[in-house]
Amino acid sequence: CSDGYLYNEPYEKSGDSQLKVRRRRQALAPTVSFSYDSLSPFENTGLIILTNLPVQTRPCPNRAFPGYPNNQVLGSTNRYYPAFGGGGFGAANKVAFAPSASPGFAGPAPIAESAQADFSPVVQGTNSVRTLFPETWLWQIKRVSPDGSLVYSETLPDTITTWQGTAVCLHPQNGLGVSQVANVTGFQPLFVSLTLPAYMQRNEVATVILTAFNYGEECVAVRVSLRSLENLEVVGGPNSTDALLCPNSSTSASFPFDVRATTLEESRLEARVQTRPEAQAEYPDVKLSNVNSSDTVIQTIDVRPEGFPIREIDTFLLCASGDSNSAPDTVQVNLPTPVALVEGSQQVVLVGTGDILALSLKDLSVPTITYSNAEGTLAVLASSAYLLKYLEQTGTLTDTVNSGLRSRVRQASQAQNSFRSSDGSYAQFGSSEFPRSVFLTAFAVKALSAAKEYLGASVDADIETSVRYVLQHWNAATGCFVENQPGSSPFGPQTAPDFTAAIGVMLLESGFNFENITEGVLKCIDANNLPSNHTTALNAYFSALTGRTDRANSALDTLLSEAEKSSGLTSWSGNGLNYGSADTAGYAVLTMKLLNRNLGEALPIVRWLMQQTYARYTFSYSEVYTVAIQALTQYSSVAFSKNTNLTLNVAVDSSSPETVSFPITEQNKLLYQERLLNTSESYSFKASLADGSAGCAALQVKYYYNSRNSPAQRGIQVNASTTSGPDCNTLQLEICTRYTEGFLRSSAIVQVTLLSGYSADEQSLKNLVSSGVIKRYVVNGNQIQLIIQTLTIQPTCFSVTESRYLPVANLQDAVVEVFDYYQYQYKATAGYGVEGNCTPAEVAPPTSLNEVDSVFFV
Repeated sequence: CSDGYLYNEPYEKSGDSQLKVRRRRQALAPTVSFSYDSLSPFENTGLIILTNLPVQTRPCPNRAFPGYPNNQVLGSTNRYYPAFGGGGFGAANKVAFAPSASPGFAGPAPIAESAQADFSPVVQGTNSVRTLFPETWLWQIKRVSPDGSLVYSETLPDTITTWQGTAVCLHPQNGLGVSQVANVTGFQPLFVSLTLPAYMQRNEVATVILTAFNYGEECVAVRVSLRSLENLEVVGGPNSTDALLCPNSSTSASFPFDVRATTLEESRLEARVQTRPEAQAEYPDVKLSNVNSSDTVIQTIDVRPEGFPIREIDTFLLCASGDSNSAPDTVQVNLPTPVALVEGSQQVVLVGTGDILALSLKDLSVPTITYSNAEGTLAVLASSAYLLKYLEQTGTLTDTVNSGLRSRVRQASQAQNSFRSSDGSYAQFGSSEFPRSVFLTAFAVKALSAAKEYLGASVDADIETSVRYVLQHWNAATGCFVENQPGSSPFGPQTAPDFTAAIGVMLLESGFNFENITEGVLKCIDANNLPSNHTTALNAYFSALTGRTDRANSALDTLLSEAEKSSGLTSWSGNGLNYGSADTAGYAVLTMKLLNRNLGEALPIVRWLMQQTYARYTFSYSEVYTVAIQALTQYSSVAFSKNTNLTLNVAVDSSSPETVSFPITEQNKLLYQERLLNTSESYSFKASLADGSAGCAALQVKYYYNSRNSPAQRGIQVNASTTSGPDCNTLQLEICTRYTEGFLRSSAIVQVTLLSGYSADEQSLKNLVSSGVIKRYVVNGNQIQLIIQTLTIQPTCFSVTESRYLPVANLQDAVVEVFDYYQYQYKATAGYGVEGNCTPAEVAPPTSLNEVDSVFFV
């Protein structure tokens, strides 16, 4: 899953899959659910479900635990991890489903008798170690027997809970059958849980809560202990203590332990409860169980560096050719010396691949916030379709990539319906939003048309309905298209020809060529005398699409004469437009392809466009990102069609010199080869292709580090301040942001990193959406991402409430980042922290159960 970064970031280490805690939860409000729900398996298999049941829902935040009075739910103070893990005993539980009693009837089917779970008492005296706590479980496809039944063994996860599930059966003649709900419970009488923060920064000291439970029939004396398996330090006293747990009275007890984060790694903690049958003398008035049992839970904490994150990504193209129009076969790269470097935070990653589009295929997950708006959703749909077509055309489509891209197409296709109205029009943040956007409706026509071969002919009617809506907003007198509301598209009133040409382009690309509309669009463009390079690029591409090659060549030549050329790169200024420079470059490449211009002419533009496309956050997912991917696929279909057989060597000049080699052939040119370099204070690289190489390669350099100083703000200003509640359990974060240049006016993303031990207050975020200050938000792990629809030079101010769920001493500051949705070069960062009197000191060491004041009973 993604956290808003286009590609994998440092400190998101996968680790051992058997030791991972449950996945970090994502929350999107108010219209898009997070994580998996009942609708997810249908969407993921391409099925359409018609029901009046609430299938699109959020997962339950807490689970009901067996053995509690009235089956009560014990809530966790930790918003990210379960308060109580466990339940897997190594035993396999049989799961079975039988066919419906009436074949062909798509109603509930009875559970076969063999499906009844074995609830025989757990044998006492066992010693369990539990590490696997998934949030959802048992998503499998099985083939049933001829009589419609299925029996197989499955090992329960380690979570102590009751799992509920159903089976869905498909038959070519009998149709769809859905079973009744079946339950299976994972439970053991003696278990331990661990409540800990999702993340910590280095040198912070968090108070983690260890809770021991006894649901046996007798009292047990136990010893609870906490120890670090790696990279953490248990501080403040002994790491174990004793307690007495009795049924129906002191069934459980909780103990605080202080843990210090010492190393920037994913760190593991082991919590253990062990019975002490020999302790009878310590409790003469209580009869103790004489069974020797234990339970151990292992969970992880991500330890991240303090300071402000700096992320730089540069991409270079190298080709083995003596052609003067080709990319160079040698590149010199010098990374800047980090300013106020946070020790140990520095990482440099080299990526080598034989196709620039392999960089788009590294991570096919999409940031959750993308699906919160129509433009992002449609961009995912269109760009995924272009990538699929390119890989099919070049014969490089693998099963894994095919499955991932088709899944994105299906998901985006389903999600775009929430922004679509019955008249075929679209609105940016939901179908109930007014007025509708002509631009987004035309973009939907383009996206659905591009993906039609993967969605089926059923989308034809939707496309035609949307086309009719767009045509209703064409002014025959001027030839221009008219937007319903200025600001609902990236084109303002002063850019009428850009808006009109963009609409005309999307209609033509989708196969809708109306002669009167075409003539009108050209009339609109000419009447405004090409006010910008962006207009000229659109004019050239639109003319090429209509077959007016002389006009297209003339416009393209004019555009190239206005280009900014430096270090082998060609680009254009954005003229203050959200879509200016990148859109201009993309349309220039597309025009060159249509006109069969020399490939060498496009190369400097492609090199610049490639750098922009794969820079962190650039474009996000938008119409301009779609144009960029479209242009790169068109260029790559020619440039990378030749056989590739080369070795990319990167000589690293640093305090630890080394040489990294990437062998690239026709068979592995889409492989994303990645190397992490040894840590050094400074780096310079000389990348070159070995003698005898044939073909082209892309080199990507990722440079990550944290700085003690806030990076310089550019184009955007942000200020952050805090006020703590009277009990120090809540924190009010005040954020004010604006553009510093008057010509800028665009959507913006605000990303708030939460303080360690704090969680986002959902109600405060919902209130922001209700007030209209924020259009959408996503809670993703320890980050909140918020969309401001229109940021201007006038300040936009709002507050976010954070709630403390665990005390953390030596609390480090967190970060607020603001960046333009379309142009990442406009960004700003500010730090924030907690007032001094609300920063807890390290707590005392854990106490025994006899000291009642220091123990928390459940």
